[in-house]
Formats: sequence, C-alpha cells, structure tokens
Amino acid sequence: MISINYLSKNPSKGFISLFLSRIVVYISIGFFGLFIPIFIFTTFNKNITIVASFYLLTSVFYFLLLPLGAKFINYFGMKKSLICGNLANVMFLLCLSLIEIYNPYIAIIPVAIFLIVSRILYWVPYHTGFAKFSNKENRSREIALRRVSISFIGILTPMIAGFIIAKFSYSVLFFMGIILYFLSIIPLLNMPKINELFSWTYKETWENLLSKKIEKLFLLYMQME
Repeated sequence: MISINYLSKNPSKGFISLFLSRIVVYISIGFFGLFIPIFIFTTFNKNITIVASFYLLTSVFYFLLLPLGAKFINYFGMKKSLICGNLANVMFLLCLSLIEIYNPYIAIIPVAIFLIVSRILYWVPYHTGFAKFSNKENRSREIALRRVSISFIGILTPMIAGFIIAKFSYSVLFFMGIILYFLSIIPLLNMPKINELFSWTYKETWENLLSKKIEKLFLLYMQME
C-alpha cells in the first residue's frame, strides 16, 4: 500500500486508484484545456459564437440528462462506467482530431455527443467512489492533496502543449491525449467495486441537489473536477 506522509492515515486502495487515474486524466486535460476552444475557434473561421454555443449546449444537455444517466449506471456498474467514461473521452478526442477532414458543422455533432456521454458516465461514479473510498477524518487533506497535484500539473502542461503544437501539430497533441486517457484506465482496473445504486427519481434528484441540507457538500464536490 502506498503511504502519503501528508495524510494522517494510509489512503485506501480505492482512493489511490481514483487519485492516480485522475492525475493521468488531468495531464491530458492540461494539454487541451486552453487549446480545444482555440482549435474549435480556428476550425470554424474564428466564429466565437460557435465556440460559446458548443460549450453552452453541451453543459445544458449534460445537466438535463445526468439524472437519467445515473439510472442507467445502476445497470451498468459504477466501476465499468468510470472506464467507459474515459473511453468516451478517447472518442471525443478522436472525433475532434478528424473534424477538419469532414464538414465541421456536421462533424461537431459526434464530438458534442461523446463529450456529454463521457461526463455522464464519469462524474457520478467518480464522486460516489471518492465519497466511499476517502477517509472521513482525512477527506479535507485528501481533497487538498488532489487540488495541489492538479494545480502543479496545470502549470506545466499548457507550456508543454504549446511547444508540441508549435513544433509538430494538433494531431500529435490529440494522439498524446488519447494515449493518456487509455493509461488512466489502468489504475481503475485495480479499484474495488463501488456497490452503490442511484435511487432518486428525476424530480427528486434536482430537489435534493438544490436543497439547503446538502448545499455545502454539493458546492464542495463541484470543485472536484
């Protein structure tokens, strides 16, 4: 078992799996966080409306479909859903890398679909797994450790990505992102199963998420992307 001295107790096997997988994912996200909007912007002849519409619509559809997706995850299993969420991100990057070959206004549709699917399949089991595998006494430290690691990655990766684009091309960057998403699946294979079921109805989901009772917890988990 890996020991992290910052934590007062050794983290669980499940926490380590989630932590390592998310760090690899964030290296990939660090490469693309700044450059995907730029890529879409230049692909659509510098039309900022297209970029804004893409992110707005994918976010709206994600929030509206999330409770339905959570019900589907009950039949699929949360561990498998996490893995498939990363695979959906692979398809998102693959479709995005091919967008210039086809009609961008048509090719952007599967890009948006895979982005929404990846979010739905990934975030519910991720947050459920984090709540299950993190230690209540250590949770604030485990979240802080995660945030510090992500912040450090966020400083280095955009510079590396800029160098890759300038020296090679977006295609090389997309290829590296796809490889990283595949690598992020490896720690998840060793993660214990998450034996939890989503029981709220569509209406109950929004009633509970917007209730004062869990407002602080909801805001905390919103910071854990």
